[in-house]
Amino acid sequence: PHRWDMTAALVGVCHVLTALGRAATDPVGRSILACGGFATMAVAVNRSMGPAEPVGHAFFTAVAFLALAAWTALAGRRGATVPFTVRPRIGVGVAAVLLGLVGRTGAELALDGPAIGLWEAGGGGADSGWPLVCILGVLIARRSSGVVRPLR
Repeated sequence: PHRWDMTAALVGVCHVLTALGRAATDPVGRSILACGGFATMAVAVNRSMGPAEPVGHAFFTAVAFLALAAWTALAGRRGATVPFTVRPRIGVGVAAVLLGLVGRTGAELALDGPAIGLWEAGGGGADSGWPLVCILGVLIARRSSGVVRPLR
């Protein structure tokens, strides 16, 4: 297998594990994050073969991009003790930015633009990086509040 296939599969596993362990967020958002993780693993299984793009690769890429961009809008919780990274306003704002990146990537693909790889990498990196930012925000909030307990 190609190294990028293995990386995509590993990132997908990380998204699923993150969704399973994120009790600080709403279950609907966590389910969508897990869906994005499974779709990311499916992208690795249905690898791109150049100009003759397999339908499965394009489908699972679209599902992964959209799920990983949208989950944060539905994962937010309210309350004074809720970390800022998992609050609804932050989640909706981040989702808007991520969906904008996904839309720009789609437009670049549809127009066969010269920067397809740049937009795909930027959107994918942002989609994959936001769950990590959320986890770090939860950990920092728990540490600063003096709460020392598992994330579950």
